[in-house]
Amino acid sequence: MQLQLPKFDIFERLEREANDELLLLDELGPTYFGTDHLIELHEILRDRLALAQRRQRFVFASIGGLVGWAILAGLARFMGYYWIALAAFGLLCLSAGLLFFVLFRSRHQRLFRGHLEYDLRLIEEELRKRGLRKNAVQ
Repeated sequence: MQLQLPKFDIFERLEREANDELLLLDELGPTYFGTDHLIELHEILRDRLALAQRRQRFVFASIGGLVGWAILAGLARFMGYYWIALAAFGLLCLSAGLLFFVLFRSRHQRLFRGHLEYDLRLIEEELRKRGLRKNAVQ
């Protein structure tokens, strides 16, 4: 029995990258998008930024939980409660696995706060420029 690797089609990859509007925004800049499209991207980025902030709070709370489980496991082991220490160590490992999963998934979904804020500022600056141009023309 042979292990078959999935076949990647170059056209599927190109289509997927072409449909990623935020990637296009990074590569081309906001000047190549229409005003309505920029307004839609602005709302999408605000939603993703809110999601990134919720994930950031989750990561900080998880790190605090990891420290708490480690302290509980150490104290229980020191005091002779081996079952509690074992349970706390198990929850420590489970929490660490969940934390790494969330961080890995955030990386692949491009949900880093600094990157999203930069894209949001680019769009806001372009919308301001277009607003000034409209006022200058009229």
